[in-house]
Amino acid sequence: MPISVILAASSLLVGAQSPTFESFHDYVIRPDEKTELFVREFGKVGAPVIVALHGGWGAEHSYLIKPLQHLAKNHRLVFYDQRGSLRSKTDLKSISAERHIADLDYVIKSVGTDQVTLIGHSMGGYLGMAYAAKHSSKVNRLLLIAPVPAKFETSFWTKMDERTKSLVGKEADIVAELEKNGLSKAQNPNGFTERQDLQRRKLFFASAGGNIYRWKELWNQVPLGFYSPEAGGAAGETMPESTDLTAELKKLTFPFHVIFAEQDYIDPAAQEEWLKLVPNAKGYRCKEAAHMVWWDQPKAFRQWLDRAMADKSAFK
Repeated sequence: MPISVILAASSLLVGAQSPTFESFHDYVIRPDEKTELFVREFGKVGAPVIVALHGGWGAEHSYLIKPLQHLAKNHRLVFYDQRGSLRSKTDLKSISAERHIADLDYVIKSVGTDQVTLIGHSMGGYLGMAYAAKHSSKVNRLLLIAPVPAKFETSFWTKMDERTKSLVGKEADIVAELEKNGLSKAQNPNGFTERQDLQRRKLFFASAGGNIYRWKELWNQVPLGFYSPEAGGAAGETMPESTDLTAELKKLTFPFHVIFAEQDYIDPAAQEEWLKLVPNAKGYRCKEAAHMVWWDQPKAFRQWLDRAMADKSAFK
C-alpha cells in the first residue's frame, strides 16, 4: 500500500459569500497524555453540529473551510486536524486508522453533542464511513466528497497509482508550466526563493487535485494546504489492503450522499461499483471535475451540498 495514501490539497471557493459568524473558537483537546487535537469552530453555539473530516491521511483541515463555510450560517461547524497532522501533536507511533476513528468519537463527545452530520473528503470520507459503521446512532447525516471507496480490493491501490500517473503524470506539461513561470530547476541553479518554492508546490497540488483540462489556469489561484508525509505514512501503514464496509452502510437510516468526480485519480467506476451495493447512498457523478470537486465545478458542488443538507428522508 502506498505510504502517501491520498493527498488532500488546498481549496478554492468561487461565487460564495462568507457568513457572519456568531462564534469562533480555536482550542485543543487531549484524548491521551501525548496527543493534542486542534479544533476550530465556526457558526452558532447550540445549532446542529457538523464535523468536517479532512483528507490525507496527513493533511489538515483548512482547505475545507471555504467550500463548507456557508453551512455555518445555520450550524455549528467543527473542523479539526487529525492526530499528527499540522496543528495536532502526537507521537507518530500512536497514529493508526483505528486511532483516527477513536479520535473522531472523542471530538464529538468534546463538542457536547450526541448527533452529528459528518462531511468527509477523500480519506476523510473513508473515516466518516468507518465511524458511521461503528457508531451509527451518533450520526444523523453522512456526506462524502470524492471518498476512498467503501469497498476495495488489494488491487485498488495499484490501479489508483496507475490512474494518477495517467491523469496527473504528464511530466512534459508540468515542466513546460514550470519553465513558463520561471520555476524550473534549470532556471534557478542556485535554488528557489520561499515564494518560488510556494509556487512550485501549488502547481503540483493543482495538477494532482484539479481537472486535467483546467489545472494550468487554476493553479496560480489555489491556496496551498499542508501535508505531513510522516503522519500520512504512519496511518497508511495501518490501513487494510482490502476492505468492505458496504454491509454496515446498507443499514444506515439517515441521509447519505456521495459526490465523486469523473476525472479523479480515484476511479469513478470504483465509486459506482460500491454505491450499487449501498442503495441508501445517493451518488452524484460530477462531470469535468477532479479530486477537489469544488475547484472545477463550484456551482455543481454547492448545489449538491445544499441539496444533501436539505434532505430530510429516512430509510426503513
